[in-house]
Amino acid sequence: MVYQNTGSAITPTLTIKHANAADNWSASTSDVSAVSLQSCASGAWTQVAYTFTAHVSSGNGVEVTLDFGSALNIASKQAITTNWDLRITPGVSTGLNAVPPLPELRSVMTEMQINQRYFQTSYDNIAPGTAAVPAGCLAIAAYGTLVRFNMGYKQTLRADPTVTAYSTTSGTSGVCYDATSASDVTVTLGYGGQNSGYFYSNSATGGHEYLLHFTLSAEL
Repeated sequence: MVYQNTGSAITPTLTIKHANAADNWSASTSDVSAVSLQSCASGAWTQVAYTFTAHVSSGNGVEVTLDFGSALNIASKQAITTNWDLRITPGVSTGLNAVPPLPELRSVMTEMQINQRYFQTSYDNIAPGTAAVPAGCLAIAAYGTLVRFNMGYKQTLRADPTVTAYSTTSGTSGVCYDATSASDVTVTLGYGGQNSGYFYSNSATGGHEYLLHFTLSAEL
């Protein structure tokens, strides 16, 4: 769905590319090149749709670009898009689609569960490795020289993940934070499966409190 306020109808163009290598956009190939979509009236919502044949390498990543042209080259003019829906639609001929099926919009909670199969983090909604952010971290007191952080996953991951530990204070990877002595301590991944895992260190000090953030990545 498109809404624009330029004062006259505009016809956006659509470009679709796929990455030549998985999740790597240093090189890409166009599958649809600047084709004209439906005309969008000013001051009204317009549904635009286009059906294309996906490339066999679309699993590497797909980029969809809408170009609204020079009519938006004025600060007071804008275009709003919503209800994006990119999916397999059997039985529909390629090209402009005047009567597309209704968008399949999953709930936020459903999307979260699906996304967490590929990536999880102990952080709140901030970049992993952000320094001085203890909220949500794992915290434990050392028993002798051993400290162990057991990670409980929010969702079963797609595959065994790449697991990274971060200091809650410096944001440095591969370490935890000794809150008692205000220093980072190197940790080792003991296990990182699809449902659980743990980090440990044998260089702890008995009775000290240790803090750790982590990320789990099982992306394609």
